Amino acid sequence: MRILRSERGQMTVELVLLAIVALTIALVTSRYFREKQVLKTLVGGPWGYIRTMNEFGVWAPSKQAAMASHPNGTDRVGTPIP
Repeated sequence: MRILRSERGQMTVELVLLAIVALTIALVTSRYFREKQVLKTLVGGPWGYIRTMNEFGVWAPSKQAAMASHPNGTDRVGTPIP
C-alpha cells in the first residue's frame, strides 16, 4: 500500500465538491420557490391591502369590500326625510 505524502490537488477537489453542493442547493431552492410561488405570495398578498388603502382609504382585502366600507359610499343625509 502506497502512502500519499503529497496533498496537492486536495483543495481543488474540495472546492469543486463545495461548488457542486452549493449549486444543487440553489437549484432545489429555486425550483421550490417557483413551484410554490413563494415570491408571488409574499409580494401579492400584502399588496392588495396597500392598493385598497391607497385607492379608497380603507384597509380591505378586495376592491369590492373597500368600496362598501368607504365613507363616500354611505348616505350622508343629516336630516330625516319626511
